[in-house]
Parts: sequence; C-alpha cells; structure tokens
Amino acid sequence: MTRRSRRGVATLMVIPLIATVAAALLAVATLFAADYQRTRATAVDAQLEQLVLAGGADACQRAQHAGDAWEAEAWTVALPAELAGDGARLTARGVREGNGMTVTIDARLGGRQLSQQMGLQWVSGGWQMTDARLGK
Repeated sequence: MTRRSRRGVATLMVIPLIATVAAALLAVATLFAADYQRTRATAVDAQLEQLVLAGGADACQRAQHAGDAWEAEAWTVALPAELAGDGARLTARGVREGNGMTVTIDARLGGRQLSQQMGLQWVSGGWQMTDARLGK
C-alpha cells in the first residue's frame, strides 16, 4: 500500500468526524439559544410583576387623594425613561360600583402582558383594598 492511498483512507475517516463535531456544535448552539430565550422571558415576566405592583400602588395613592369623590377613570402611569424606552407601558382604569371600585391594571413589555384586577372599598372614610387577582 502506498503512502498516497493511506492519505485517502485518512481523509475518508475525517469527513464523518467533522460532520459529527458540526452536529454537536449545532445542538449546543440550539440549547444556548433556548436557554437565552427562557432567561429573557423570565426577566420580562419579573419586570411585568413589578410594573403591576407599581400600578397598584399608584391606584391606591390616587384613591386616597380623591377620597369618596373618586369616579371611574382611565390613566397611564408614568414610567422611568429606561423602561419607557424599552417599550414598557402601564395603564389603569377604574370602574365605580356603589361604595366600591374595581381597578384593572395592564402592564406591557417586550410583547408580553400581565394584568391585575384590584377591588377597593370605601370604608370608614378611606379606601381599602379588598382583593387582587392576577391575569395574563
């Protein structure tokens, strides 16, 4: 067997090895991409939860300032420039029902949304939160 024929056999053995390494790299890259997307979605969800909490605090503050005269309204909660620049939006709307008010808070960020409904009741000269429910 000549030296030239041995090089041909070696080349034939290396080609499947290169294909196997390429397939492994593709699998690892796919796993990294999926992990990045999952991490990003978790971060956005955490930020949405914080936005909903801020909306609830804003609604309670508005209620206390308006007192018993608070009527149904819709408003946009001001956000820090960094969040607004990322496309975040926080809106709320209140619907008066006798001595109660239902406030719906909607937070949006990164193509995702989270909402919360809060129940407020006018009791002893002030608004008290009676319940809160998260929705998607």
